Amino acid sequence: MGKKNNFITMITKHKIFFKANSKLPLYLGACFQSILLEALDRELAEQLHSGEHRLRPYTNTVYKQDDSFIWEINALNETMSNAIQAKLSALLKDQYLRSFETTLKYQDIYELYSTSHKDLFKKFYSSEFQETNIINLKFITPTSIKTDGRYLHYPREDLIIFSLLRKWDDYSPDIKLFDQDLYETVINYFSISSIKNLKSQFVPIDKGKVSGFIGNVDFKIKPSTRQINQLINLLLEYSNFSGIGIKTAIGMGKIITSRPLSKIDRVKLVL
Repeated sequence: MGKKNNFITMITKHKIFFKANSKLPLYLGACFQSILLEALDRELAEQLHSGEHRLRPYTNTVYKQDDSFIWEINALNETMSNAIQAKLSALLKDQYLRSFETTLKYQDIYELYSTSHKDLFKKFYSSEFQETNIINLKFITPTSIKTDGRYLHYPREDLIIFSLLRKWDDYSPDIKLFDQDLYETVINYFSISSIKNLKSQFVPIDKGKVSGFIGNVDFKIKPSTRQINQLINLLLEYSNFSGIGIKTAIGMGKIITSRPLSKIDRVKLVL
């Protein structure tokens, strides 16, 4: 498999590339969650399967890019990062999908991005940070946020910020961001600038389905204090790892932002 990277970090993004010989549905997140949990140690897998949101420190999704399938796993704390690192040999191989009686062929390409909550915070709260006022979010897999007992299948600025603040504070061991007064101030400076190709899509879950939206949305940070600009940029960068909204462990809420991840955080291995 090649030499492993020995690292201790709080956040890791693992991207594994596959080819398929048969036509498959768009959303395979639930299928690959089963593969992931089977690969992990049984005790941890049981905790992740039965745990509440804050006890599931990972996101898992599968999406198409050109003619490849990409399986992306984001570990959001040290325990999960180390657990995935220990089981890479079980993940970096062909994967048989029982539900579809087909095999995805591993392409021998694996990408790793690593960082931490502390490093992300330093990146955006340093004197070198350059304020950005327009950021594009590409919603790759259906995204939905639950509020007042219902699932919203369209983007709403305040709920996006709230979702990201919650995810950050759930998994960041030291740096907490949520403050009610600050939150109520921030959402007044964060708005949708333009929407492109937005559409609703359903994700089959068990015997039912959940609605969500995909598409491109440009968000504008209105002129404000530097602190507000820093916080919004930090949260949107974090969305590349945490996803947005509900059921990110089974493939929903996958986001790519227009601000690329820093090259210093990226290692590409061709094994």
